[in-house]
This record gives sequence, structure tokens and C-alpha cells, in this order.
Amino acid sequence: MSLNIGRRGFSSVSVGTRGAHYTVGRARRSACPVPASAIRWACTSIFRILAVLDKYGITPTLALDRAVADHYPTLVKEGQKRGAEFIAHGLSRRRIIHIGMSEDEERDYIRASIAAVERATGTRPVGWSGPDFQETPNTPNLLAAEGIRYVCDWGNDEQPYRMTPKTGELYSLGVNAYLDDNYIHLHGRRTINEVNLLWREWFDGIYADGATTGRLMVLHLHPWIMGQPWRIRHLEEVLGHICARQGVWKATGREIIDWFKVQSS
Repeated sequence: MSLNIGRRGFSSVSVGTRGAHYTVGRARRSACPVPASAIRWACTSIFRILAVLDKYGITPTLALDRAVADHYPTLVKEGQKRGAEFIAHGLSRRRIIHIGMSEDEERDYIRASIAAVERATGTRPVGWSGPDFQETPNTPNLLAAEGIRYVCDWGNDEQPYRMTPKTGELYSLGVNAYLDDNYIHLHGRRTINEVNLLWREWFDGIYADGATTGRLMVLHLHPWIMGQPWRIRHLEEVLGHICARQGVWKATGREIIDWFKVQSS
């Protein structure tokens, strides 16, 4: 899941449904396609996050891999009820883009991921978030050739920017991987109280910079992390802090890119 938030410019909240990826992998080796316990676990976590987003009037950008798109129609319907944007997120957490892929293999991978999201939602995605932010030198060109308009894997700027694929158009809507809840909290070993403080200070910094030109804050969330009962209040506190400020645009990824394209043309 992604949340995009910006001042006098752009902002986004992105939510990746990676919590279900591991479950689907295990389920395929079991007699049951998706265990009931897995459905309860995944749904409980993401519904806590959705409830907080609803409270603050935030429309999420939901990153779906093929495993989730194929096996969790209920989650897709919940996103559709909220007008969420769905973007492609690879095949599964255990099947990511890697440098050993040929160009044809990667093209097939990207096409399969896009097709799964379109099949599940009825709309062809225009955004891409690579599992673990992984790419090869071919990835941007292949994404643009398939109609993807923005990619979230390049966290090297606080504003969107236009990339230069061989065909089509492609923009970067970067996720700061070091402030992603998975990287900072689980891998980085920061306590949830530290994450709460760092996210609020992150916002305060770009909000100050955004007084003259818009800044981008993509809050990249995973339901199996931030949707837990002992963490969810921290997300609510952060979003309350953000939404109390004037001039914050709570936008989806596509809305930001559409706006940026007009402004930079």
C-alpha cells in the first residue's frame, strides 16, 4: 500500500499486499488453495490500515502481485469500494526480477504481472512497484513498452521526474526504501516508537521544503507489518500529524503523475 502526501504539490500513500505473498506460496504446497487462517490474518491486518486511511480521507495506491490478484478477490473489492488505484507488483514475493533473467524472460514476467492486475480489477495498471525494488538494466524500457507510466523503484529524488525509455513515457515516483516499514522497522531494527518519530520528522522536513515547490512523501506500508494491533496506533498518529497541516494533497500515484506531466510540459 502506498500513501502519497505532498505540500503544494504531490503526496502519496502506497500499500503493498506482501503479507499475503508468503501465505500464497505455502498454500500452493497444501491441499487447500488458501487456508482460512491465512485469509483471516491477511484481512485483519489490511482492514486495520484501511480503517485508518478511511478516517483521514486517504485513497490508497494498492500494489498487487499476481499471487494476491489471483487469490484475494475480497481485498480487491475493498480497494475498489474506496476508489483505490491498483498498480502491478510482480508475480510474488518469492519470484522477483533478477539480473539472471534474459530480456524475453523479464518481458514475460512483466506482462504476466500486469495481466493479473487487469484481470482482477478490470483496469490495466499504469504504475509499477517491483518486489524488493529489484530491476535489471532492461526494466524501465520493458515497463514503458507495456504501457506503464510510472515506477516506484527509484528513490533518488523527492519529486517525480521524467525518465527516458526507448519507447513510450515513464516517470519516477520514488519510494525511499530506507523509510519503508519493512526496511526501517524489521530489517533496520528500529523500534516502532522510533519509526513513528522518524516518519513525522520526515514529513516535517519535506513540508518545510515544500513551501515553495512541491515535495513527495510516499509512505510505503505492508499490512503484515503496520496492520498489527500493536503498531496500528503509530500509523494513526503519523497520519493525524500529516493531515493536520495545511496544503497537503493526499493523492494516488496516477494523480501525481498526471499533475506533474501537465506542470512540466
